[in-house]
Amino acid sequence: MDGPLFGDDPRTGEADAPDVLGRTTLATHVVALLDRVRSHSPSSVLAVIASWGAGKTTLLNLVSRHLREQNSNWLIGEYNPWLYSDLDSAIHGFFASLRDALPEEDRWSEARARIGQLGRAVSPLGKLGALAGLDLSGLIEAGADAIAGDTSATALHARAEKALRDGNRPILMILDDVDRLTPDELLVTFKLVRLVGRLPNVYYLLAYDERTITELLSRTELAGGDEARARDYLEKMVQVRLDLPPLRDQQAADMVDAALERLIAASGAKLGADDTVRLSKAYHAHLRERLATPRAINRFVAQADAFHALVFGEVDFVDFLLMTFIRTAEPGVYEMLRRYRQELTGTDYWNFSDREMTLPDRLERWRERLRDAGVAPSHVDGVLGLLGLLFLPVRSALERMEYGSSYREDVARRRGVGHADYFDRYYSFGVPDEDIPDAVVALALQQLASGDAGPELQQLAVRFCDSTDKVLRKLRAQRAAGFAAAKELTMFLSEQVGQLPNEPGAFLFDPRRATISFVEELLGDIDAADGVALLRQLATSDEGLWLAARVVDRAHHRSTTKPDGEGKLPWLNDATDTMTRLTADRLAAAAGGPLADVADDVFNLIWAWHHFAPDDAGPWLVQQTHNGNWGLIDVLARLVTVGVASEEGRNVPTLGDLSLGSVDALLGLDYVLEALADEIDRVEIVDRWVVEPTPENRRSSALAVLRRERDRRASTESAISIEEPE
Repeated sequence: MDGPLFGDDPRTGEADAPDVLGRTTLATHVVALLDRVRSHSPSSVLAVIASWGAGKTTLLNLVSRHLREQNSNWLIGEYNPWLYSDLDSAIHGFFASLRDALPEEDRWSEARARIGQLGRAVSPLGKLGALAGLDLSGLIEAGADAIAGDTSATALHARAEKALRDGNRPILMILDDVDRLTPDELLVTFKLVRLVGRLPNVYYLLAYDERTITELLSRTELAGGDEARARDYLEKMVQVRLDLPPLRDQQAADMVDAALERLIAASGAKLGADDTVRLSKAYHAHLRERLATPRAINRFVAQADAFHALVFGEVDFVDFLLMTFIRTAEPGVYEMLRRYRQELTGTDYWNFSDREMTLPDRLERWRERLRDAGVAPSHVDGVLGLLGLLFLPVRSALERMEYGSSYREDVARRRGVGHADYFDRYYSFGVPDEDIPDAVVALALQQLASGDAGPELQQLAVRFCDSTDKVLRKLRAQRAAGFAAAKELTMFLSEQVGQLPNEPGAFLFDPRRATISFVEELLGDIDAADGVALLRQLATSDEGLWLAARVVDRAHHRSTTKPDGEGKLPWLNDATDTMTRLTADRLAAAAGGPLADVADDVFNLIWAWHHFAPDDAGPWLVQQTHNGNWGLIDVLARLVTVGVASEEGRNVPTLGDLSLGSVDALLGLDYVLEALADEIDRVEIVDRWVVEPTPENRRSSALAVLRRERDRRASTESAISIEEPE
């Protein structure tokens, strides 16, 4: 589609605005028709009739151009009543346009003067309200009263008729945009054409949308709300209808294709095979019936062109086009979708009532939402089909089948609006401040691989700590796309993991656990020799050692629970041997100082060591309590977990529990109960929902758990003793 995307300028047939719809042939026919009409009538009214945006003005321009270029006998005047702010100015403008259509030659001077005089006589009538009458006599009488002197409007009208008749050249008055007037303005304009302006050799070519013009006329006193009466008036007004043929399906499709090709070429966007299929489905399902005029097509693509640069590479191009259409054609739907963001992106985790709804019921609910958003009944199913291409929950309702996580991953991979990570970008016309552009992630990873750090890498580090789940999904996408610097990325994550909270966040998402899972995937991309070297490099910091130990521990656990080897680290045995030595060495170094100085992440290495070498870790820990390096009660306090509780609308850390199984595995439960018997006797058991996890509270909590266990054993032994026969 040639020509500018922005604006709504009609085509003129010139090189910079060519006729792409073949209207030239129709314009040629209209020119010939004008000559035929002139041969049968001294004055007549023709009308180009079509919906808004169908190209009426383009046809008027082509007719005008043909008449001028053919050096025909026709004179042309153009009058647009929509340009005038009041009725008086509009009436004056009507006669001024007619007068200006006449040549400047001397032989036309009388005709120009007579038209000017008639206009001055009639123009004040707009303010006097004389045009409210339906016949010329009322107008002439009002004119006679309105103008000074004894020259009546009737006499002026007769003199103008004679002058135009003597000129003997046809005049075409072109009136565009008459369907944009108010009812009163429209009625005045029609009366000017039908009564005052019915002058010899003057012909009128109007352009309007029939449905709009009928509705406007029906609201005047003339029709009194009766559309049939309004149509009758139009039939008397217009002698020749020129119905503009609507765009054929192929014409519309060609225009859309050409406009999109220009947009794609200008923006650098690329469409894959899947993208083309989705766009084709959307077009044939609904867009085709809505993009049925040149204006609608131009408006749609211009809107896309206006904002695509802001989100280039950060959203799915097809989704962006469809959301642009919804925003421009159905703004109520566009706003409504934002209200149901969580439902549409599958993040309404606590909405249990929706899960009980059947898929047909969900579909009917979406239809109701669309109707409430102002979608016309005839368009509801079409708009619903578009939403099904964008959002999996709507697609599920339409197709009556649930779509699982793999489909949601596909939506994320293409940066679709139906994924929580990308939804807001389709409303922000860019990447929100709290988000991180995919382009920045890609550049940051390139900096990692090259060793040349830049601001993008720093931004990645900040966003990783703020939005770990979102950043990990983006990193997974980059890995799936072929990012190869697994070692460098693992080291980068080890430097950030210490800043992550050591407890679950919103919706029980655990950023540390999620990081461990991803690093395990990265280690699977590395061979054994490089992997062992990487583990040793990680162990040079406590955060890195903790991460490496947890990753290998997780892989070790998975290898025992999935005998088929699914997801198994290829060099797990080498990794386990390496981490056994590294964790044992770090704990041995830590045992040289007070336990209070040992960070939780370092102390918790005991679990990885225990899983790697259960015969070594437990006895070593017991030995530390025997030789006085670490107090037994302090060791137990470190085994008390820390959780999260909600208090006054915020998450606060609180004491968790002490696993007796863990105590038995590491220290031996019988040994602990005997060694701490006196402390257990003195402990005061206090039941509270939220307990700050201070060292003292953790010790008290551990002793309370042991107290309950000892009481339980005593109760069990007593019951057994009673039941034994004498």
